[in-house]
Amino acid sequence: MQSTRLIWIAALLAGLSYVWPVLAGMDGMTSVIWKGSGVALLALWCAAQAKTLDGWLITLVMALGAAGDVLLETHGVIQGALAFAAGHFVAIFLYWRNGRRELTRSQSLLAVFLPLLAVTIAWQLTRDAGVAFYTAILGSMVAFAWLSRFPRYRTGLGAVLFMVSDLLIFARMGVLANSVWIGPAIWLLYFGGQVMIAEGVTSTLSTRLIDTPRRRFLAHEPVWGIHAPLWRKSVLEDLGGLDISLPMAQDYELLALSFDPGGRLLVMSRPLSNRTPMRPTSIAT
Repeated sequence: MQSTRLIWIAALLAGLSYVWPVLAGMDGMTSVIWKGSGVALLALWCAAQAKTLDGWLITLVMALGAAGDVLLETHGVIQGALAFAAGHFVAIFLYWRNGRRELTRSQSLLAVFLPLLAVTIAWQLTRDAGVAFYTAILGSMVAFAWLSRFPRYRTGLGAVLFMVSDLLIFARMGVLANSVWIGPAIWLLYFGGQVMIAEGVTSTLSTRLIDTPRRRFLAHEPVWGIHAPLWRKSVLEDLGGLDISLPMAQDYELLALSFDPGGRLLVMSRPLSNRTPMRPTSIAT
């Protein structure tokens, strides 16, 4: 735990301190390594906590971002953009796997509006079809991040900051070419966005139980393809059979015990909470 905290602090120090070489106009391999180290350390931080496929996916997203940072300096815009685009596709897959179950109309509309707005701005700034195509991929990543179960004010907002940073890069190609502040703004928005994305995803994954049949059962996710599986008599005897003292859900209790033989279940005499429907017309009313 201490090592992951040290990696996190090192990532923040490396990323935030890169503002100095940006302001100083520093070139050379030292600057390249400095630039790539911040997000590379974020990837290492994610990897140190990865326990599931999703954990390794966010690690890959950060690793591809670090590769993009370096390739932009060493090989050019096309190679760097390809690395970032690959990262966006991995992120889209990650967010799609973790979609939010309930969405309001405004949230859905915003997820559609943001990519369209980004592509429109990118086209107006550059009149370049390649830039517009890349922005469409970036905007899609932002939309899926916004619609995912990860915290909107960390992961979702971080993705938006990433998009704003890229739009400023496109603006620097023309209307803001001579602005002194734009270089630091681009970097801080980008790195800040990556930090928020990494922290939002990783913190959410760390609170989720390991994906086991028992977790899926307790979360009401299907474990079998049928609702009433057949049991061997010997298995039922080993589990103690149905508890007929329960007023209902004896089969549910039996299934729960099958995941943890010898375990104990606590029967609550009253509900711990009440679910309030989001809409007055919900069937739950």
